[in-house]
Amino acid sequence: MLPIPNHIKIDVDGNEQKVIDGFGEILHDKRLKSIMVEINLTQENNFIDRIQSNCFKKIENKEYVNQDYLKTGMLNYFFVREM
Repeated sequence: MLPIPNHIKIDVDGNEQKVIDGFGEILHDKRLKSIMVEINLTQENNFIDRIQSNCFKKIENKEYVNQDYLKTGMLNYFFVREM
């Protein structure tokens, strides 16, 4: 069995909800410190609430948003575990 990760990056082109659903207990494990998700802003993103309801805080980093990339409808969201 693999150890619990400290940091997870998700870039699955529209299947983010399926990945989050497959986390099982990993999302609750305190060893998981951060999650980065590439999100298509034109899709329904219900999984964001699920991440935040598991003691993660969304980090607002507007100065690091690539405006050209944002025009494609994609954005990277960063979440860190609240201690």
